[in-house]
Amino acid sequence: KTWYFGQLFRHDRPQAGRQRQFHQFGAEVIGMRDPVIDAELISVAYNYLRDLGLSTEVHINSIGSLEDRQNYLVELVGYLRSKRSYLSDESKKRLTKNPLRILDSKDEGDREVVAEAPQIIDWLSAESKNYFMKVLEYLDELQIPYVLAPTLVRGLDYYTDTVFEIFSEDNGESGSQSALCGGGRYDGLVEQLGGPAGTPACGFSVGVERVLSKYRQLQEAKEAPTKREGIYFAQLGVQARRRALALIEQLR
Repeated sequence: KTWYFGQLFRHDRPQAGRQRQFHQFGAEVIGMRDPVIDAELISVAYNYLRDLGLSTEVHINSIGSLEDRQNYLVELVGYLRSKRSYLSDESKKRLTKNPLRILDSKDEGDREVVAEAPQIIDWLSAESKNYFMKVLEYLDELQIPYVLAPTLVRGLDYYTDTVFEIFSEDNGESGSQSALCGGGRYDGLVEQLGGPAGTPACGFSVGVERVLSKYRQLQEAKEAPTKREGIYFAQLGVQARRRALALIEQLR
C-alpha cells in the first residue's frame, strides 16, 4: 500500500476544464487482487472528500476482463456502425481506433446514441460479475452510497473490472472534467510498465485543484449573508405578557 502527492503535467492538449499543470494525490494497492481492496480504496477517497464537508456520490461500473471486453466490442461496434450518421466526427474516428471511448463522449448527439447501446455489464463473465457484486456488497457494508454507471469506462488499455469516479452532488456538470476523483483496478498496468506479469493493482487519484475549487464554493456559500428569520409575539393582557416573557426566554 502506498500513496503519493505532487504536481503532474498533461502531454496532450488539455480538454476544456483541465489544466496543463496540476496537482494530484492518490493511493495504490499493488500485488493483491481482492474485492475488499477495491472497496477500501473507494472508502478512503469518499471519506476524504466527506471530511472536507463535500457532498459527493460514487459512480461505479465494471468493465470486466480483456476477454469480456473483446466479446462486448463485437456487439457494441455493430450497434454504433448502425448509428454512425448520428455520431460526432470525433466518435466516428474512435469507431475504428477505440470504440469504447465513445461511451464516455460528452457530445449530446453521442450521448443519445450511447443511451440505447448494449451495456458492458451484460457481457461480463461469471467470474467478473461475481467480483463486481462482492465489491458492491463491501460498499453496502461500509454504508457508502453509489450509483451504477453502465457507460463509465475510464482508460481502457490497462483497466480491468472495477472502475469508479466520485462527483460533487451539487455541481450540475457531467463528465470526467467534473469528477473530483477517479480510479479502479488495473491488473494489466504493472506488466505494461515492465514489471512482473500478472501483478494485480488498484488505486485512485484526486485532482487537488478541483477539490480546492469545490471547497472554496462551499465556504463562500456558508459565508454568504442569509435572510434573517424572526418570531413576532403579540399579547393581550398581563397574564399573556407573563407567558410570552417565559416563551421568549426559552427561545433565547
